[in-house]
Amino acid sequence: MSPRGLPPSGLVCTALADAWMAQGRLLAPHGGDTAELEGVRLMASGVAQPHLNGGDVSDPAAIDMAAVRRWYADRGVAAWGLRVPTALAGSWPWSRRVLTQQLMAVSPAGYAARSPGGSTLGAPDGVTPGLHLRAAGPSDLDEVVRIDAAAFEEPAWASRRWLGPLLATTAATVVLAHLDDQAAGTGYSLVTDGRAGPAAFVGGVGTVPGARRHGVATAVSRWTVEAAFARGAPFAFLHPTTEHAAGVYRRLGFTDVARVEIFVDC
Repeated sequence: MSPRGLPPSGLVCTALADAWMAQGRLLAPHGGDTAELEGVRLMASGVAQPHLNGGDVSDPAAIDMAAVRRWYADRGVAAWGLRVPTALAGSWPWSRRVLTQQLMAVSPAGYAARSPGGSTLGAPDGVTPGLHLRAAGPSDLDEVVRIDAAAFEEPAWASRRWLGPLLATTAATVVLAHLDDQAAGTGYSLVTDGRAGPAAFVGGVGTVPGARRHGVATAVSRWTVEAAFARGAPFAFLHPTTEHAAGVYRRLGFTDVARVEIFVDC
C-alpha cells in the first residue's frame, strides 16, 4: 500500500475480478456461474446483457480461448467481454478492443482527507434540502429497480435480476435516496475477501433524470463508501462511466490507480 493506503494497480484489478466472481456466485440460483481457467477468471450472470457477462485476464499467454468460448456457449451466453489490464493488453492476440475502463480507489485515510466534516453515514450530503438516504432491503426491490432502470436505461428485468441478490446478501449495502419524497437515486457497495484480500466494489450509483445535479450521486457514493469502511474494507474502488462521474469521485478522494482494456469476442 502507498502512504495514503492506496493499493497497487495489480491488486485493484484482482479485486475487480473478485467482485465479479462474487456477483456470479450470488446469481447462481438464477443461472449465474463462475469458473477459473488458465490465465482467466470467468463469470456468467444469467442475464442476457453483454456488459453483465465477462472475465478477467491475468495471463494472456496462458489462455485457451477455445475453452473460454465453449464455457460461455455451454451457458447460452452469446455476447461477453474480457477485461485485460492495460499493462498486459499489448500481448493480447484475441478479439476486439471496444473501450478502456478507468479504475479508481480510495482508502479510509485518503477519504478522510477529502471529507473534513466527518462521517455522513445516515445523512444526506448536508447541502441539498429535501434529500434523504437510507439502507434498502429486499422489500425495496421494485423501487430500486425503477431507479436503476431509469438511471442507466436498462431493461427492468435485467436490473431486477442483477440487484435482487445484492439486496438479499449481507455482503452488500444498497442505498435508496429520495429527494422531496420522490425516488431519486441508488447505488451499492459489495465487500469481498478474495485473492486481493478485503476490498469494496462500489457500483450502480445512478440518479433518475429529474433529480440530477442535486448532489444525489455524491450523497449515495458517500454512504456506500463509508458503509464499506465501517465493515473494515481497507480500500474501496470503482470504474466511473463518465468523466463527470470521475470528477465526483475525485472530490471524495478517489484516485486513478489502474486501467483495463475491454475486449469482446467477434
